[in-house]
Amino acid sequence: MVTLSEEVVLSKTKANSLDRIRNLNLWGSDLSDVSVIARMANVEVLSLSVNRVKSLAHFEKCSKLSELYLRKNEVGCLSQVHHLKGLKNLRVLWLCDNPCAEEEDYRLRVIRQLPQLTKLDHANIGDEERDAAKNAKPIPTSQSDADPSPASSPAPVPAKETAPSPPANAGKSGTSNNVLYAVMALIAELDEEALSIVKTEIEQRIDSLK
Repeated sequence: MVTLSEEVVLSKTKANSLDRIRNLNLWGSDLSDVSVIARMANVEVLSLSVNRVKSLAHFEKCSKLSELYLRKNEVGCLSQVHHLKGLKNLRVLWLCDNPCAEEEDYRLRVIRQLPQLTKLDHANIGDEERDAAKNAKPIPTSQSDADPSPASSPAPVPAKETAPSPPANAGKSGTSNNVLYAVMALIAELDEEALSIVKTEIEQRIDSLK
């Protein structure tokens, strides 16, 4: 079990206290215990994909949370979603590639439980899907009440654009050029969640150089 500590969070964000943190990216850190997040009252964006998080209980106190990325974790049951019901500012949620996303009518049931969302996983939520969600099976409030069933087909991932050609004046040294070209090529392969993570990392890197 890998526990996320206050020291790690403060070191990563360069903040001097947990309540000053607005964005946190700990993608692919093998984390299973993220209980410290409950103390981040002002956090707005959490990127915790590719970890081992099983419970959503620690996020329910993050009242300002607007984007939560939890793709490829270990959230086992849709009943966990009720922990997010009170997050009125939550607009973007990624839960795909968790066991809970395999349950019957996963999207419609999450949308019914969290009507404040505007985007779930890869797809925006439209009026037609909201109407359909009203008739979806309610999500139980405890895992013992859950009745997992095979999933519906997931929404298709949008086609990726072709990588742009690097500018002629991209850098002075050959090494810098090669790194920059590689980064630019990889950007075209990233989805929205990954791009958001890259954006956060770039902003933190720029701040550290000032």
